[in-house]
Amino acid sequence: MPEHGKKVVAGVRARRGRPPKTRRGIQADPDRARSLKQRRFELKLSEIDFERLDRLVGLTGAASMGEVIRDAVREYEARIIGRKKTDK
Repeated sequence: MPEHGKKVVAGVRARRGRPPKTRRGIQADPDRARSLKQRRFELKLSEIDFERLDRLVGLTGAASMGEVIRDAVREYEARIIGRKKTDK
């Protein structure tokens, strides 16, 4: 009989905790898997730059300073790539 009320299915105890990750979704779309991976970096800002970033969070309604920075990088990239296309 299982101890402490744990369920036993076909002689195997039920696993506790988070279910194991499946590889099926990653194999189907490797670009999506890469886009979900998160990395960290440290950014040191002067007080003036920090206040500027905080003000942008309020103006844009962003959830965080990180969201403002990510959006700014996308916008900057679009401008740089757009400029290179018009130079050709």
